[in-house]
Amino acid sequence: MQQQHSPRRHSQRLSRTLRHLTQREASAADASELLLWPDGAPDSSDGGAFQPSLDIRLHPTATTPLGAVLVLPGGGYGGRATDHEGYQIAERCNNAGYHAFILQYRVSPNVHPAPLLDVSRGIRLIRAHAEEWGVVPEQVAVLGFSAGGEQRQSKNCCGLTTALHILTHTQAR
Repeated sequence: MQQQHSPRRHSQRLSRTLRHLTQREASAADASELLLWPDGAPDSSDGGAFQPSLDIRLHPTATTPLGAVLVLPGGGYGGRATDHEGYQIAERCNNAGYHAFILQYRVSPNVHPAPLLDVSRGIRLIRAHAEEWGVVPEQVAVLGFSAGGEQRQSKNCCGLTTALHILTHTQAR
């Protein structure tokens, strides 16, 4: 049996939900998207039906160049868990003082090496636009979950600081 809540408690929950949605809409309004492969993605198994992209979430009050985190949501290669392993993580990165970029990489029916090519391209684009976006090009970390974590590991991102290290040390400040 479901517990009944008082009208006041219901009103408080509704107010919190609306505030959360409004914050997300404002955050989404400040975001932009960049196609990884404007002329078509190489090695696509879906005939180019899906266009990989970067969701750009720059730190809202940055006045000097910052480090960046490329977020690779999981999803078992059948989809991407972009909300809780993408947008929410990007918000946490912004709150920790970093720019965030959510990679919308190719999943099924696309197969290796398509997702890996998207990761490489995402890193290169962040570095190529570093001056425009206020990113320190040597401070690009990659944070992946599940399938995204496998892509991060497969990429063997030598020379990249791990996002876990960045976020852990930021929270310790």
